[in-house]
Amino acid sequence: MVSLTSPKFRVYVALGLSDNENLPFELNIKNRPESWWKSTAEFDADAEKLTNFACSLFPEDPAKVDSPFFILETWLEYSDLTPTSLEKSMRFFIQKHDEFLQPLTR
Repeated sequence: MVSLTSPKFRVYVALGLSDNENLPFELNIKNRPESWWKSTAEFDADAEKLTNFACSLFPEDPAKVDSPFFILETWLEYSDLTPTSLEKSMRFFIQKHDEFLQPLTR
């Protein structure tokens, strides 16, 4: 199971993996739903969806999404994370990776 921490949850939502259509608008660094930790049933379901998504990318080791999701959200912590902003950011990071010919973090 891939753990669903707050940073990874923001990337998960921006990828459109959540069933809650309003969540991307409700969720940012300064605004977290009050119900977040009152009931874990919804988060357990989202953690399972994230794990299934990760398994579709890396069947042998779904936990490989853990670090990239965390780093990506950390870089974009104060941004509104939407599918469009996520795509633009990923294109920028790929461009910089190609320019430097090495990973942007170590």
